[in-house]
Amino acid sequence: MSESIDYSSVLANASSFYISTPMLRDLHQCITQWTWCGMTGGVIVGEARCGKSFAIRALSDHILSRTGQRIPIFRISYGKRDKKTIREVYSKTAKALGYKVKLRDTSEELSEMICTKLAEAAESNDTKKVILIIDETQYLTIDQLTVFAEIYNTLEEVKANCVIFFVANEDTFSPLVKKLHEKENSYIMERFFTHTHHQYGIRNSQELKLCLKEFDQYIVDIENNISATQAFCPHLYDQGWRLIDLAKPYWQHYCEGYKIPLQHKSWRMNQFIRSTNVLLMDYLPRCKNSNDHSYIEAAIVKSLEAAAITPDLVKYVS
Repeated sequence: MSESIDYSSVLANASSFYISTPMLRDLHQCITQWTWCGMTGGVIVGEARCGKSFAIRALSDHILSRTGQRIPIFRISYGKRDKKTIREVYSKTAKALGYKVKLRDTSEELSEMICTKLAEAAESNDTKKVILIIDETQYLTIDQLTVFAEIYNTLEEVKANCVIFFVANEDTFSPLVKKLHEKENSYIMERFFTHTHHQYGIRNSQELKLCLKEFDQYIVDIENNISATQAFCPHLYDQGWRLIDLAKPYWQHYCEGYKIPLQHKSWRMNQFIRSTNVLLMDYLPRCKNSNDHSYIEAAIVKSLEAAAITPDLVKYVS
């Protein structure tokens, strides 16, 4: 490895590390289709830590109109500790749009600021569309959801088309869903919650193979066009070996050691990336022979263990 570049920091920087995945491409296609077809909103649900927020952030500037114009995207994330008030929603939304919110700003004033910003953004494309993505929706109340209906109505009056997508953890979303199905909330349900996209982690060896291929092609040294595999495993790389070659044993060990015992629906992306980073940066660089299958399989096992896929607290549950 080159001494002038810390390649490990490129992969270890979770806030900037990005690989395209089949699941991300599916989400991109779904959001594009919903936007093109005139949907007013939709829901993206999945297990906690399966990669929903990562996928949403990756959508930035990548949703285009039919004529290739960029449709602006704004993302707001909520938390469990946030106040369950209507003003809190206006406040967090305004902050996410770049405003400095003061304590004396009323909900009405914040609403005007928000709608002005979104309407101006919608002017950037001929379809007059702007996308608002609400992350961690399960923490909101029905009353708070009415804020987005009001924002939609206000923008509609000025001929701006706001498409609002809600992202939620399926494990904790059901209480809000039950309330949405109540008759008095049908207008919110019908406007934003009739279309659902399920976001998953890695579900099979083929999806794993495609993700490993992205690692193989991930450039850690742009100037010299050096990939992650080439940088960390030069001996194996020169023998024609690639990470993608490990898809079958990698998936097998994950299934036998974790997916089946823990009843995972899919391999969560944060766990996969942690495990693969350890495998690529710590264990495989010690291997000099691509035919040393015993060492490589042992490295896979150790990397999966290092990824902390099994929560430590499990052993305290009787």
